[in-house]
Amino acid sequence: MNYRQCEIFRAVARQENFTKAAKQLFMTQSAVSHAMADLEKEASTQLLERLHRGVRLTPAGEIFLQEILPILENFERVESHLPQLAQQLPLRIGSCMTYAKSDLPPLIKQLQQQNIRCKVTVGPAGEIAQLLEQGQIDIAFLEGQRTLEGYQQKPLARYPIGFYANQDFIDRHKGKFSFAEVLQQPLLLRERGSAVREALEASVTLRNFQLRPAWESNDSEVLIEAALHGVGIAVLPEVLITAELSEGTLIPLQIPQVKLENPVAAAIRSSTEIPQILNLWQQL
Repeated sequence: MNYRQCEIFRAVARQENFTKAAKQLFMTQSAVSHAMADLEKEASTQLLERLHRGVRLTPAGEIFLQEILPILENFERVESHLPQLAQQLPLRIGSCMTYAKSDLPPLIKQLQQQNIRCKVTVGPAGEIAQLLEQGQIDIAFLEGQRTLEGYQQKPLARYPIGFYANQDFIDRHKGKFSFAEVLQQPLLLRERGSAVREALEASVTLRNFQLRPAWESNDSEVLIEAALHGVGIAVLPEVLITAELSEGTLIPLQIPQVKLENPVAAAIRSSTEIPQILNLWQQL
């Protein structure tokens, strides 16, 4: 016995006629007749009484109909909800810290206004990329130069990276620095492998300089706090310290011929067919 046989039996029971049931189900009359004969063979009993102008249920058929009706109705209820299943699941978003601090909050608010539930994970770009590859998130916002095979990637922004210190630190060093002189100061840097660190290391290597960080952290707030206390020079995306810059508690160092940027791109699996992800991808 299978679902289709039960569905045909219900139609025959309601129509009391093979031909009418066949028309309702978009089947041939002979196909309906054969399906009922097979069902009765499996049941080892007669379920339908064939009459001159139609059919009617036997006592066994009445019992069988009552048994299958709840099953058919439950299946149809689940089937009717299938198109909404994707909307009931949260959209799993992973983001690097820089994008999460700047552009992600208004994007999440926009999605919420569309009644789209979101689950957000924020972390270093390498960890977020790994979560995407493991299928634990649906879309990733990654900083740095990253190429992921089997994924669509869309450039979103380029954030300037600067060198920042408090006014006392700048005054103590007379406020003027070349790139080589900056590298001799206590540097407050993100951890190895971070996009910001990679951008700085590429510029240092290009000039045959060496990098000797005084502090290393995967938490930008720690580096900002250290710079506010005059510990050294923080190298961070400008977007992360907009409040400190507007208040004047941190000052950007002007270093000629050094321009660092932090590219950010979105990434999704190329094979994804989830409507919510594809709609978000079009909005970016």
